[in-house]
Amino acid sequence: MGDPGTKTAQHERQVTRSEIQQLKDNVQALREKMEAQQLVMQNSIQAERQSSFAEIQQLKGSSTALREELEQQKLETQKLVQAEKQMSTAEIQQLQGIAAALRDKLEQQKLETQRLVQVERQVATAEIQQLRDAAEALRAKLEMKK
Repeated sequence: MGDPGTKTAQHERQVTRSEIQQLKDNVQALREKMEAQQLVMQNSIQAERQSSFAEIQQLKGSSTALREELEQQKLETQKLVQAEKQMSTAEIQQLQGIAAALRDKLEQQKLETQRLVQVERQVATAEIQQLRDAAEALRAKLEMKK
């Protein structure tokens, strides 16, 4: 039969490892999502640039209007990029908050486990002392009977 404190500590470590792996997986998924979104945006920007260049070549007479349109698209792209950065930053901060909370919880569980182990040691020490005292009393009785 194993020590309950050891089993509890092992279980807590296993749970913590699982939670940490889940956080890592979540962070990796967010990174992959952000990279995919950046690639789509880059492709979109590249396609827009190619389209704009073709229009400029075809419509030299309206180049001023096209420049204004491109500037507007650039500003909109910058707004979209900024919004995406803010969303990513918020998600990262949220994950950091979760990670900090999990670290706090892990520390609390560690302290509780240490406390339980100490209590178990004290109980075991007391029981051992009682058994020694009882054994000594029996020896003394046996000596008296001899």
